[in-house]
Amino acid sequence: MPPEDNDASKSPSKRLTPQELSAVLQRHRRFVGQLPGGTRANLSFHDLSGVDLTDCDLSGADLSGTRLQRAILTRVSLKAASLFAADLRLADLREADMTRADLRGATLRGAVLDDAVLVEADLREGLLARSDRSRELRAVTYEASPADMVCVVARRADLSHAKMSNAFVVQTDFSDANLYRVKLSGADLRNATLTGSILEGADLTNCNMTGANLQGAVLTNAIWANAILEGADLRGAIYEKSALAAAADATSARRVKPFADLNTDMAHVLREHSKWISSSGFSGSQARLSELDLTEFNFAKAHLSAAQLDYCVLSGVDFSQAELLMTNLAYADLREANLSRANLRGANLRRATLIRADLRGADFAAMDNVGNSNSQWPADLELAKLCGAQLQSVVLRGARLVGADLTAADLSDADLSGADLENANLTDANLRGAILQGANLKGVRGYSPS
Repeated sequence: MPPEDNDASKSPSKRLTPQELSAVLQRHRRFVGQLPGGTRANLSFHDLSGVDLTDCDLSGADLSGTRLQRAILTRVSLKAASLFAADLRLADLREADMTRADLRGATLRGAVLDDAVLVEADLREGLLARSDRSRELRAVTYEASPADMVCVVARRADLSHAKMSNAFVVQTDFSDANLYRVKLSGADLRNATLTGSILEGADLTNCNMTGANLQGAVLTNAIWANAILEGADLRGAIYEKSALAAAADATSARRVKPFADLNTDMAHVLREHSKWISSSGFSGSQARLSELDLTEFNFAKAHLSAAQLDYCVLSGVDFSQAELLMTNLAYADLREANLSRANLRGANLRRATLIRADLRGADFAAMDNVGNSNSQWPADLELAKLCGAQLQSVVLRGARLVGADLTAADLSDADLSGADLENANLTDANLRGAILQGANLKGVRGYSPS
């Protein structure tokens, strides 16, 4: 807890001249570099609103109670800095490093934290001490102030192991953020966007997630005790049903349904779909199986081209040598599924989860001569999770793999010519013998051309 309010904290925040601020930053750089003449920056209760601090190193600086509204803090280092009760409303914190920063009671309303790092950051309530007007010690009172992250945009931010208990996180965008083992007990996440985020091992006890979008999120080993999920969207999310039962109202969330709810049998569905395909839609009926749990079925060598299988739970299902041309598998849970030698040309697997799936020899090449314009229709694996997948000899010519996670995937002898891999993660991937001619590798992580 910071010191109780005194004359300095009650008075208007101090505004430094550009020259004074530059001198403070220069001395702090020497302090960080352990050079003579270095002094830790003490900017507590200063007014830095609107200041451009791009690329500055403020590691360990004291910014308690500092006004930083609309400040430009792009790529700034705030590692282990004190931002207790700081005002960061509408600040630009893209790619900022706030590892282990003290943000208790801070206000980040409307701030942009895309790609920021907040590993082990403390965003819990801050306890502010205030004296009365006579400033007598015996009249000190304490006021709990939760961290305010309302309407924050933190796409792809890394908040793993962060402490966010009781934080106010309404309408915040955490799309594709890493929230591994984050402490969110008692937090208010109403209408938050958590699409594709990693919430593995997260503590969601007593968390209010009313209306939250959790499509494609990974929630394995999460703690759901008494969490409020009214109107939350869990389609395509990965979680244990038994653990989710501990939530206060799990049944009110939007989730996949059992196949039995269709009141039909799969053999009939497949026959009608085969007729629909062979007649170009003039007879039979398209297989519309969206948002269903289909783990009980075997689709080896099945003809399911152009079927609707988006948001389905298909973990461990056998699709080997299946015909899946132009099939919609967006947001599908295909963990450890067998798709070896399957025909997936032009298929939609956007945000699908294919962790440890067997895709050996599968064909994801673009479909040719589609529509009246005779254009190509590429397979779409944008933002798909392919960690540890077996992709030996797979054909991904011209495929869209933008932002896909291919960590530790085996892509040996794969054909990735002309594929779009922008911002994909290839850390520890095996690319021995892979063809990458004409591929877009802009922003790819974990890959160095030999």
